[in-house]
Amino acid sequence: MLKPLWFLFKLIIFVGIVMWLSMRPGEVVINWNGYLLETTFGFLMAVGLTICVLFAVVYHLWRGLVNVPAFMRQYHAVRSREKGYEAVTKGLVAVAAGDAKAADKQAKRASDLIPDAPLASLLAAQSALLNDNPSRARVEFETLLEDKNAAFFGLRGLMNEAIKENDQEQALLLLRVAENLHPKREWILRALFDAETHACQWIEADKTLTKAIRLGVFDREKGNAHHQCLLVARAQQGLSKGLETQALSLAKKAYRIDVGYTPASTLYAKLLVKRGKKRQAIKVIEEAWPQAPHPDLAKLWADLAPKAKGKTEDDKKSNKLGWYKRLYSTATYRPESNALMGQAAMEMGFYQEARDWLKSAGAYRQLAELEQRDGRHDVTSREWLELAAEARPGPDWHCNACGYKAIDWNPLCPSCQSFNTIDWRSPDGLVRQLPDRPAYVENTGFIEPPSA
Repeated sequence: MLKPLWFLFKLIIFVGIVMWLSMRPGEVVINWNGYLLETTFGFLMAVGLTICVLFAVVYHLWRGLVNVPAFMRQYHAVRSREKGYEAVTKGLVAVAAGDAKAADKQAKRASDLIPDAPLASLLAAQSALLNDNPSRARVEFETLLEDKNAAFFGLRGLMNEAIKENDQEQALLLLRVAENLHPKREWILRALFDAETHACQWIEADKTLTKAIRLGVFDREKGNAHHQCLLVARAQQGLSKGLETQALSLAKKAYRIDVGYTPASTLYAKLLVKRGKKRQAIKVIEEAWPQAPHPDLAKLWADLAPKAKGKTEDDKKSNKLGWYKRLYSTATYRPESNALMGQAAMEMGFYQEARDWLKSAGAYRQLAELEQRDGRHDVTSREWLELAAEARPGPDWHCNACGYKAIDWNPLCPSCQSFNTIDWRSPDGLVRQLPDRPAYVENTGFIEPPSA
């Protein structure tokens, strides 16, 4: 819009000047080197204008001839780029289709036409992966790192290759670089957290978890559960290094998040006993038992039993049984509480009371043992064993990811290496497939954002 107005303005000025000159006629006399030239002012102006126009035309023709080589070079460069990007498109289609030969052909063509383009390096890397040439792919991915706009492609490719080669240290290093480039990307934070937990770098994983919770990658409930597991893992690690004070502090923090978290309550109570703080340990067990009764807590409770008092042996046994009733009273509705009382009564020889407790708990194997100890009901003992064989198995440490039955709790599943999946529960009978690689690594050579 402005250009036409500007042209019209210049035209008006030019017409005005011409009219002003035409209204003022005059003569021009030029005497130079013996020559005398007489003419009108209008003719002289016309000649001058003509000479200027001729000079302008000649100048533009000269500039055009001079710029022909540059124009041809630019034209060929544009054509090469167009053909190069066409080769990239065809090559990526070939990669997606799994045509290794076509992908390699287009990758070489793109590299010749647009050697400095990041997409050409990306195609070359994908083609190399498709043709089972990881060393060449690694070189291309490293080339991508030199371009700040395409560096993330290189990082992603190198990270996948590191995972495939089981180079966890390199994968973790690359993930941290990726997190610096994209600090708010959800899948990167998840992958970094998984890699740090697999490497047992609990402190670093806790820092990543804090950031992930703040950005909404993990909800508050899941985040607290992971934080609690990390605290217990750090406490165990500190205990293995002889740092009992640090381990006690970490176990206490984990316990306060959720008193029903068995690994935290059990470890905290054990450390309190080890430090001679039996009253605090008793309080911890009494708080944790109603939330999550566990055999380890029952064993600790038995170890903390005070010395039995009484005139006769029966009086001492009765007083000791009262110690177990104290824990039973915190959760009378729990089958585990009945089983605790039944086992204690059986150990002390109160068989009838033990029988009543164990029946209430549905503890068939313990009932069979009781009948054997009583020595009078072999048939009944076999009947209890038959019921035990048909009954649902009792709780144990099982991985919620792969179903693996663990001997003891661990922050990482010994089978599938999943973090915070070992839980105290009865087996559900589901058959789960063990993952062959971390969840954040795609099962394809083609780079694409992983599912959340």
